[in-house]
Amino acid sequence: MAFPKKYTRKITVNDQTYLWHLNENSIDFEEYHITIRHEKIAGQILYLDLYSWHLSIRPRTIREAILWALENGWEPKEKGKPIYVGYPDGKFQLLPEGIRFAYQMNRNEGETP
Repeated sequence: MAFPKKYTRKITVNDQTYLWHLNENSIDFEEYHITIRHEKIAGQILYLDLYSWHLSIRPRTIREAILWALENGWEPKEKGKPIYVGYPDGKFQLLPEGIRFAYQMNRNEGETP
């Protein structure tokens, strides 16, 4: 997955360099992600859901998200399905299979099958 140069930043965490990108073409703020991947190896992608009042977009937050994801099963150097991480209630959380945005969990809680 190639990232455009515009709006793509580098960050080094634990001696590994990652790229992170915010897609400026998204129509609705509810459906923004920051996409994070290893700089040199096309492995598993990390999508960070931005739909949270508690989350600020800055390098420190990206670093914390990367560290949290690495501790919770993200394999940026291995091929695999992307993982989606939300930040509801001020803490990182893996989103369940099929859920890409934290607000979808709240919407699905009130629904009956």
